[in-house]
Amino acid sequence: MDLSAANVIHLRDRLKADRQTWMSVWQKLTDNVMPMRGDFTSKRSKGSLRHEKIMDQTPTWAAQQTTAALLSMLMPAGRVWAWLRPTDNDLERDDDVMKWVNVASRRMHAVMSSPRAGMLRAAHQVFNDSVVYGTGVEYIGEEASSDWPLRYQARHLAECMLVEDAYGEIEGVIREFELTATQARDFFPDWVLPKAVADKIDDPATMFGFIHAVMPRREGSGALGGEGKPIASVYIFEDGKDVVREGGYDEFPFAISRWAVHTGEVYGRGPAMTALPDIQMLYAQRKSILRANQMAAAPPWLFPDDAMVQPLKMRPNGINFWDATSGEKPVPLMANGRADIGVEELNVSREQITRAFHVDLMRLPDRDRMTATEVMQHRDDAMRVLAPTIGRQETEYLGKKIDRTFAICERAGLFPPPPAALEGEELRVEYDSPLARAARAESVQAIDDMVIALGQFVSLDPNLRHLVDGEAAFRMRSEIRGVPAELLKRGEDVAAAAQQDAQIQQMAQASGLAAANAQTMAQAAGAAKDFAAARQAEGLA
Repeated sequence: MDLSAANVIHLRDRLKADRQTWMSVWQKLTDNVMPMRGDFTSKRSKGSLRHEKIMDQTPTWAAQQTTAALLSMLMPAGRVWAWLRPTDNDLERDDDVMKWVNVASRRMHAVMSSPRAGMLRAAHQVFNDSVVYGTGVEYIGEEASSDWPLRYQARHLAECMLVEDAYGEIEGVIREFELTATQARDFFPDWVLPKAVADKIDDPATMFGFIHAVMPRREGSGALGGEGKPIASVYIFEDGKDVVREGGYDEFPFAISRWAVHTGEVYGRGPAMTALPDIQMLYAQRKSILRANQMAAAPPWLFPDDAMVQPLKMRPNGINFWDATSGEKPVPLMANGRADIGVEELNVSREQITRAFHVDLMRLPDRDRMTATEVMQHRDDAMRVLAPTIGRQETEYLGKKIDRTFAICERAGLFPPPPAALEGEELRVEYDSPLARAARAESVQAIDDMVIALGQFVSLDPNLRHLVDGEAAFRMRSEIRGVPAELLKRGEDVAAAAQQDAQIQQMAQASGLAAANAQTMAQAAGAAKDFAAARQAEGLA
């Protein structure tokens, strides 16, 4: 695609028109669930209060709980949650290969977890957008001239328009953003500022619009330099409709998190969209209950129109006078409503909202005691319901993030030279998050059951003890459980130790045999002596 200014602006306008319905839905979700996230169709001044439509904190609380649970389950802080592994399973028996991929995995995790990279902060916002709006956008920038190789930044969904390829994967992003004149000068140092921008260089309030288009360069030659890289990058000054900067990326720099995608749609749909009818019902119920409580606490009054001598005082200790000759006192008009019934319906709506956000699956039930069987059943239920969402997050969001991070770290020289066995080999990612471990827990249980059963059957057939490769089984079990590979000896070291033990055992057996032979000889010599003495005694007799 020719990424000229005119073509990019035309593509932006078309994508923007197609996204207009989504913008209305996202604004409604913002107003009802996450009012502090920002604006979509309405613009408010910075710092203004945005909670006018929030009548109950349950939707906001549920979204925050699901976001935090998703982050801790997929990307736990303080632990390597993604390990590089060779695609060829036979290479996993190569100790040099496994040592290299483990070192590379830990170094990559250290880069991502650094506060300077901002990965956890960006990931939290992306997951929050995915839960509320169904789509979250993260930019992974390469900082070749900085003291840190990369930066992670969450982009506001209102700024971004997504482009899918023929297979339903995101291949392009068109982003709108604004800069002041000073920011534009610093961000585009080689750009000659137009007069309209240069005149506002000292004005921090005037903003200018820019467009950033990131699309695959299908005809790219792969040559060195930004304009030859496979992913094209074009910045356009919207007012002047001219290209400000053109470059490229070696990999697609965006990682997109989509909760669930319906056929024919580009943007995702999240739990908040599912819960929106119940959220609106909850707010309506809250209003009705508040109205009923106000009527009970401060009911309207009935009194004769000619009995009062002054307006009715409703404040505490207020004194009111009426014409006693009328024979009637003012009386409150009590509405015999049942607020308790409204509270029950309110709790039902709250429960439906928390279930729509899967809070009941991501947290253990609020009980004093649970058996191990109940805990495992709860985990299995959660895995069954969340498996499609988790799979999409791992392949579409985390996979793209790790691919981009690995490539940047490799270009920055953060990895040691790989072993020769990895030359030309592709690597895969093995997730070691709590959720991934829970999914693999059945494999550990199967290994344990096999060992127990083998111990029982060996008594019937001793030859069965040769059936299982014990070392391989233990290594597999340790890997599933997340035991660092460095704690286990290399295969040749284990073989050498076993050979040494065999030699020691043979020497012990030989030493024992020699001692037994010596004892036998001594016993034989003693017996011969006793026999000779006995014969001599018989001769004397």
